Amino acid sequence: MRLDEATARRFANLTLGHVAREWPNKLDHVMTGPDDVAGPRDLHPAFFGSFDWHSCVHGWWQLRRLARLFSGMAEAADIAALGDELFTPANIAVERAYLERPASRGFERPYGWGWLLALAIEEPRVAPLAE
Repeated sequence: MRLDEATARRFANLTLGHVAREWPNKLDHVMTGPDDVAGPRDLHPAFFGSFDWHSCVHGWWQLRRLARLFSGMAEAADIAALGDELFTPANIAVERAYLERPASRGFERPYGWGWLLALAIEEPRVAPLAE
């Protein structure tokens, strides 16, 4: 099977519908005290959607790959605009700080981190998370 633009557009629209949808959400979050109580968007301002963190990262990989392969599709502009909104230096710094917490040592490893590495190839603004 060969990926065509119609299929790429369908996948892009489905994924755009959930990468920025905060609820419902299944957190994998170790709390060490009351200061650690927070919602998905506060904990993960770039990857709060898609029900869980690794699915959001995976969804973003798919979106960025589709936008690269089919740069002329209308959804490519929507992907770029949402990426500009979410992949800010401030949001990436919050994500990085979360991953550096001692209580987050096993967070989404290895599965989510594998998708993060794949995403870093397609979306350089997230590369600091993979360093």
